[in-house]
This record gives sequence, C-alpha cells and structure tokens, in this order.
Amino acid sequence: MAALAVVSTAAFGCGPDSTGTGAWAGTVYDSAGITVVANPESGLWTEATAWRLEEELRIGVVEGDPMREFGSIAGLAVDGEGRIHVLDGMAREIRIFDARGEFVTAFGRRGSGPGELNSPSAVLIGRGDTILIPDVSNGQVQRFLTDGSPAGQFPMYLAGGIPVDWHARDGLLLEDFRPHPSTANGDLPPYLVLLRDSGGEVLDTLLEMESAGALEYRNGVAYMVAFSPQPRWVLLDDGRLASGRLSAYRFEIRDPNGRLERVVTKSFERSPLRDSDRRALREHIRASYGRGPLSADREHLIRTMEFGTHFPAFATLFGGPHGTLWVQQALQVSSFEPDDMARFGLHAFATPEYDIFDREGRYLGTMTPPKGFSPMLAHGEYLYGVQGDDLGVPHVVRLRVLR
Repeated sequence: MAALAVVSTAAFGCGPDSTGTGAWAGTVYDSAGITVVANPESGLWTEATAWRLEEELRIGVVEGDPMREFGSIAGLAVDGEGRIHVLDGMAREIRIFDARGEFVTAFGRRGSGPGELNSPSAVLIGRGDTILIPDVSNGQVQRFLTDGSPAGQFPMYLAGGIPVDWHARDGLLLEDFRPHPSTANGDLPPYLVLLRDSGGEVLDTLLEMESAGALEYRNGVAYMVAFSPQPRWVLLDDGRLASGRLSAYRFEIRDPNGRLERVVTKSFERSPLRDSDRRALREHIRASYGRGPLSADREHLIRTMEFGTHFPAFATLFGGPHGTLWVQQALQVSSFEPDDMARFGLHAFATPEYDIFDREGRYLGTMTPPKGFSPMLAHGEYLYGVQGDDLGVPHVVRLRVLR
C-alpha cells in the first residue's frame, strides 16, 4: 500500500476559491495518488462570511400571459448569451426568455413526429447553442436550432436500458444509463454515465456505479426496497463529476475524463431504522396514494416492502457555482409526519438544507434556499430553479449567490 502522507492544513486551500474564513480543522492525505479530504462536523463559514442567496429574477404568472403560465417545468438551461430555456413538460413546449426575463420565442408540440414531443425530460444546450430534448416515450433525442426549427434527432438505445437523466457539458451530452437486468434472476449490471456527442455516438464511459436499486428480484418476483443504498452522481459546473452512495457520507470527485482525483468525507453518524420506523413509513406511503382503499396490487407491494438498515446519509447531490458540491441533507429522525421541513422520496426524506463543499472538498457550512425552491442548475454566479407559489403554480427563479 502507498504511504499516507498527511498534508498540513496551512498549505491547503490557499487558491482563488478559498474563503479566507480562518483555520480549517480537517485533514488531507494522499492514498495511492488520490487526495482524501476528511472534514470535521463544523464548517469554515462564520455568521459574517456565510454565503447568501438573493432573488434577482422571477418568471411566471398565475394567469395572464400564456407564455408565462407554466404547467410543469421539466427542465431549464442557459445558453452562452444568458438566454433561459424553459421546458414545460405539460405543454410539450420550449419557451426561451432573454437574460432579463423577457419572452423571446416558443416552439414544440405534442406528437411523435419530427420536432414533436411526447414525454420530454430535459432541455440541453449542444454545440452552437443547438437545443436537444430527450424524449423516452418517442425513443429519441430531438434537436432544434435556436429559432425552434427541427434539426433532426438520434435514437435512444432503449433495448439495452433506460436513460434516466441527462446533462450537457461543452456541447457534449452526459447520459445516466440504467441497463436492463441481464439474467433471469434480475441481477442488475452497473449504472453507467455515458459521454455522447451531439449526434448520439458514445465517446466514453465516464463512471460506473454498482446498482442497489429500489427493486430486488428473487425467483423472478420483484420486491420494493425503501431506503436502499442507491448511488447518486452530479455534474459540477467546472466539468468534474461527483458521486456517492446513500449509505455513507463519502463522495468521489472525478476529473472531466472520469479519472478519480479526490475523495471527500465529513464526520457523520447515521441513525438506524427501527421496526416502529418501518411501520410508520408504510403508513406514510399508504397515505400518499390518497383517501380510500388501495388496490390489491398496491397493498401487496406496500406490505411486502423491505427496507435498508439505516436512514440515508444524504438525499441528493447538486453542482453549485465555482465547482462547489451541494449535498442535500436527509432527515435522520424517526418522524414521518407530513410537514414543510422534509419531502418524502423512496430513498430519503429530503430536507431543505444543503451542506456546501468548496472546489477543494472543504466543508464550508449549510445553506437553505428559499422555501419551495428546487435548484436545477448553476450558471456563473447564479442558481436557476423552480419555486411554487402558495397555489402550487411553478415559477422560474434566478438567485444570485452572494459570496
């Protein structure tokens, strides 16, 4: 084994992204050429130096201008000129606004032909500001020019698996690809992050993640597994990739070519799931279907549901400005009462708070976006996301990150 060389904290974190908030109490060492950053529970921020979020732009109305009425915002993208591309999944339409929020144009319609959309899941900016829209129901990625003219498409490889997420980086596409079970027993191959060009050709596999899905197969029968140690990954705004598993507060940072360069951890103790938690969780899932009796199939699925052994270490990952990693916290208490502080998902109760790590992996502190705001992308000094009003009507919101 390679020797572990501890790096002094005084020499670490003196680059342009450093916050200058004082001494850092973590440790850094080298393990076989990989930098390991071990963070303490407390972050670098003080009350005076913590970053803040300030709303700068809001697009959306309850009624009035139909171009500002959104049914379901399925994706956001910002091009090189700062234009905001909004994908309304309900309308099957892309609406473009300039950097000041003024409406520019709209295009797209329901259908399965050229330039038509059925279940669009993301809006991506390709080379030359070409717009790409993945559509699993149509089995294609549609391409459009900036004026909305159809510019062809390429097929998805649905026979081999399901693409569940897409990102764009320097005109290329990153696809989160989940292969189908490869055996009769339902064994799942690793999840893949594929790098594709704008024509759909696979250029490289950037990341492989061992699957630990919400379903397990035994003798051909599927069992739902809640709070399973699912893998998570995110594209950071400087082109690197961050990944982790819900079972540990540990994150791997890879360079744009997929080479592991850094491991980031923080002191953390997970809470075990008790039998009372499992019973409460089943009741919470029953209630999520609404009032009235459940179908026999749903009741059987809930009754036979299995669980992980612990609450998840975190909920989701998000790539913030300046190469920062945002880790959304998961609820670590035995409470499933519906409230405004946690959003239920099959693998975690996501709280509004995010742990923020700088580009070097140092823990800065926590940040809580405005109530109801879900960040979708970082661009320059800004966060773009969706926020529902008191009636649940979605708005596109741009927040400036004040450092």
